[in-house]
Amino acid sequence: MAMIIRFKSGPHTGSEKIVELDGISFGRDPACDIVLDDIEVSRHHARIYKSGTDYFIEDLSSTNGTFLNGRAVKKHEIIRNGDFITFGESVVLEFSTDQQAAEEIELPIGSEEAVFTEGKATASPTSYREESAEVAVSQKFSAAAGEKWLNRLPSWLIILVIALTFLVFFCFIPFNIIEVSNQWCNLFSGFFNALSPGACP
Repeated sequence: MAMIIRFKSGPHTGSEKIVELDGISFGRDPACDIVLDDIEVSRHHARIYKSGTDYFIEDLSSTNGTFLNGRAVKKHEIIRNGDFITFGESVVLEFSTDQQAAEEIELPIGSEEAVFTEGKATASPTSYREESAEVAVSQKFSAAAGEKWLNRLPSWLIILVIALTFLVFFCFIPFNIIEVSNQWCNLFSGFFNALSPGACP
């Protein structure tokens, strides 16, 4: 059974590779089975291999990580038809097997699996799958990308932002409200009279 790799983003966007091997490697190194010339990809980034009847994805200690449907791959993760695999933040591919590809080709238009999107019937299940795949990519990986971006921020910068937010909401804004409404004596008459007797009536 062959593996089918569809590239949704990255160096090979829009292309499809059919692999008859039981294992393939991904990375920037020319020795890899599929070379990905992208700054987010390590020289030896990850590999997909078959064990029994199942396929697995393995991260090869890459710098920017490998993600399966938005979740970081820690060790070996089983992958199934339609799963999305991301290398770093920019290279996204969809995994399937030739069995799934054959099922898609044999699916007749207008069958019980006819699809609808935004209230309109679509004439082509294949085009619908391509459209839904793009939506799935954005939905599944936006959260992971946001978390990864936050983790890259230095801790001192996060503390500084929190401190400035605290000062704005609990010091600067109340100060301006009191100043504009001239409520200093109403709120702190005892304090000002202690400093200067008769300062507040």
